[in-house]
Amino acid sequence: MKFIKDKRGIQMSFAWLFAIIVGAFVLFLAVFFAIRFVDIGDYQSNTETAKRIDVLLNPLQTSFEDGRVSKLSLPAETRIYNDCSLEGSFGLQSISISQKSFNKWPSPGARTNFENKYIFSSDIEEGKNFYVFSKSFDYPFKISGVIYLISTEEDYCFKNSPEEIRNELLGLKTGGSLNNIYLESCPDSSVNVCFDVEENCDVQVENTCDVNCENDYEKGIVKRRRESIKYDTEALMYAAIFSDKETYECQTKRLFKRAENLAKVYYDQSQFISTKECNTGMEDELLLYETAAKNFNGDFSLIEIISNEMDEKNIGVCKLWE
Repeated sequence: MKFIKDKRGIQMSFAWLFAIIVGAFVLFLAVFFAIRFVDIGDYQSNTETAKRIDVLLNPLQTSFEDGRVSKLSLPAETRIYNDCSLEGSFGLQSISISQKSFNKWPSPGARTNFENKYIFSSDIEEGKNFYVFSKSFDYPFKISGVIYLISTEEDYCFKNSPEEIRNELLGLKTGGSLNNIYLESCPDSSVNVCFDVEENCDVQVENTCDVNCENDYEKGIVKRRRESIKYDTEALMYAAIFSDKETYECQTKRLFKRAENLAKVYYDQSQFISTKECNTGMEDELLLYETAAKNFNGDFSLIEIISNEMDEKNIGVCKLWE
C-alpha cells in the first residue's frame, strides 16, 4: 500500500511539472507574438511616417518655395535616416524612420525612395521636431531645388557671416521661424560656423572666390573635423554646412546626373530653335557640359568654366532658360 501511495505522489508531481512546462511555453509564445505584433506595428507606422514626410517635402521642390522654412513635428522622438545612391540615371534618394517606443529604438521602417529629391542632412537626424528649407541650385540653368533638413535640437551659430548670407539667415529666422540659427548671443552648446575665423570653430567656411564671383563665399571650402568639402554656389555652401561629407558628395553627384540629362534636353532645344533662325551658339558648350557633368567627381573647375560661358551666351530673344 505504501508503494501505491508513493506512485500516486510521483504521478501528481509529474502532472504539476508538465503543467508548469506547458504554461511556460504558452507564456513564451504569448510574449513572443506580442513582441512580434509590436515590432510589425512599429515597422508599419515608421514606413507610413516616411511616406508622409515625402509628401510634405514636395512643395519645397518648386521654385516659388525657394527659401521657405517648414517645421516637421512628429509625435515621438524620431530618427530620420538619409540614404543616397548613385544607381540609375538620376541616382536615388531614400529616407527611413525609426520612432522611439518603450524607451528603445526599433529597426527603421521600409525605405521611401524618390529620384527627384535632394536632401542634405546628417546621415541620421534625431529629434521630435525638424526644420526643412530649400534653395534653388542653378548651374547655370536650374537643376533642382535642394532641401536642407536639421533637427531643432541642434543650434547653429553663424559667426562673422558676410552681409548677403547674414540677411538671408535673418529672413529665414524672422519670416520662416528658423529658430535654431543664431547670428549673435549664441547658446554655449551651438555648432559654431565661422567665416574665415579660426577660433572656437566647429565648422569653418573658407572663401575661394575670384574676380568672377558676384558675392563673397559664392564658392569655397567647408572644413569640419579634418574633412574638407568643396562647394560652388550658396545653395551648396549650406548643403556642405548641414550635411556630412558622404551625403554631400553623393547628393552633388546626383545633381550633376540630373544636369547631364538637362544638358541633352537643352541641346535638342537649341538645335530646334536654330531652324527657326534663332541660333543660341551653345551646342558645343552643351556637349562639353554634358560630358563634364557625367564625369563630375567633386571638382567644379571645368564645369564652372563651361557654365559661365553658357550663361554669357544665354541672352537676347534666343534664351534657352530664364
